[in-house]
Amino acid sequence: MISFWERELWFEEIDFLIIGAGFTGLFSALSLREKYPRAKILVAERHHIAKGASTKNAGFACFGSVGEILDDLLDEDFDSTLKRIVKRYEGLQKLRAHIPDVHCAYQSTGGYEVFRNGEEKYFEKCLAFMPELNESLKKLLGFEPYAAHPKDVFGFKNIAGIISIAQEGMLHPAKAISYLQQKCASKDIMCIHGLNIKHIEPGNDSVAIETDELKFKVNNVLLATNAFSKSLLPEAEVVPARGQVMITSPINDLPFEGTFHIEKGYYYFRNVGNRVLLGGGRNLDLKGEETFSLTLNNTIQDELERMLKTVILPGQNFQIEQRWSGIMGFGPKGEKEPIINKVKPNVVVACRLGGMGVALSAQVAEDAAGLF
Repeated sequence: MISFWERELWFEEIDFLIIGAGFTGLFSALSLREKYPRAKILVAERHHIAKGASTKNAGFACFGSVGEILDDLLDEDFDSTLKRIVKRYEGLQKLRAHIPDVHCAYQSTGGYEVFRNGEEKYFEKCLAFMPELNESLKKLLGFEPYAAHPKDVFGFKNIAGIISIAQEGMLHPAKAISYLQQKCASKDIMCIHGLNIKHIEPGNDSVAIETDELKFKVNNVLLATNAFSKSLLPEAEVVPARGQVMITSPINDLPFEGTFHIEKGYYYFRNVGNRVLLGGGRNLDLKGEETFSLTLNNTIQDELERMLKTVILPGQNFQIEQRWSGIMGFGPKGEKEPIINKVKPNVVVACRLGGMGVALSAQVAEDAAGLF
């Protein structure tokens, strides 16, 4: 049961309730604090550690590989795709402005897109598209991100080619979240974990909140639960997408460093020190991976291990030390923009980051806070 003291401190006279304590939720709280210095702000998280993707992702600071971008162009025009790449890149700079590199273990390692044997035609298509893409992005960003790269420098096997992405990097997502939590606390923003909000009911001048333990009212709500937003806002057009990840034990003399994309971004790997982290594979069962379950798909796990053995670490002994999954939020096919909407006079939703929460969350949060 909730005591008088607890209710008075945490559940009365709340100006802004942010639901979700991942990247978007914490950045939203900080944006609201900057806009409303005297507001009483509460961030509520259902779990002790969030079940979304913020601290379960691969720690890529990326904005799009050539193969992924070409695939996007099947559903949209070139200008829309370019604008999204720019938003991702600028969003990463905004994140780094909020979180100093030392506090999120950011490393400017560069990124790479790897094309396996059998993808020779797609690799050539990407190389042919690259000059136009580079020229367009240079006008918008001031640099050309993509370049052909020697394919025999990392010790990979069974690959057709590599394209480098010089401005990409990597970070430690849990350290980044921890820093944002500390920053919120320093600005008198309250955070509660383990508070399961079951229902919100907007009224004329407040929003009624129902949890497992109590009911209370707040002045405004910002919903930042990404794929989980439908549980509180059924009309939100966001689809869950499970991302599965594994990491090896340390490997002596690991021959590569950086972030790597395979098969239009459906697979991704990087070094974590001298370990290899590998994730993805949901394209093997797209419908089945539209789930909130954190259990592992054996077919996908087997394919990830096969890729380690035949492409990434050929001829090397390795052990899988840990496996996990997280839930991302995507739009219907062809819809790649985040949702940032005021759905009621006192309710704003910020979700559907499309697996790019690290790059997009700071700007999405700022835009969402600006709707109040």
